[in-house]
Amino acid sequence: MSKSSSPKFSQQLKYQDCTNPQWNGNISQQLWGDDATLPNTSSYQYDRLNRLTSGSNGQTGTASIAEVIDYDDLGMGNIKTLKRDALPVNTYSYIGNKLMSLSGGLTGSYTYDANDNYLTIVINKESSKSNFAVLSGYDLPVKFVGYKNVDFYQPDQNDDFKKRYYINGDHLQHYLYFSIDIKEQYMSK
Repeated sequence: MSKSSSPKFSQQLKYQDCTNPQWNGNISQQLWGDDATLPNTSSYQYDRLNRLTSGSNGQTGTASIAEVIDYDDLGMGNIKTLKRDALPVNTYSYIGNKLMSLSGGLTGSYTYDANDNYLTIVINKESSKSNFAVLSGYDLPVKFVGYKNVDFYQPDQNDDFKKRYYINGDHLQHYLYFSIDIKEQYMSK
């Protein structure tokens, strides 16, 4: 695809027909707008492994959007540093391919369970649980957390998952079996 247009959004993708040609299918430039005109431009750069290393809209001041990405030296594809606009550089630290911490503009740490499933994250000193916990030994979700009005859980080691919607303190309990809805019942608090 190189061009798409509609009354609400139009874009043109350039590969080899611009100032920084990409002959391998990478997008080197994107032109876009909200109608048939394409006043906005984003340009992209890649490394020798075809990984995105930078992108910018070429503008200055508050309209400027720029991102620069640096990858690890081990060839694992992990992001080492990320700089966005005028914000400080974020540095990512890994053990193997597991992200362990962030420093720079954002600071944070990650924890994992015994099966290397992501459990928690602390960003800028604010703790946040992940959206799931894992059933030990089976890698099946036991409980999904992190949602305001929805709670997912598996009470036993069978395949029946339950999802609760909380509405004004009451909850509507919804049973799921292999992701197929089988029944619903309203339960007061």
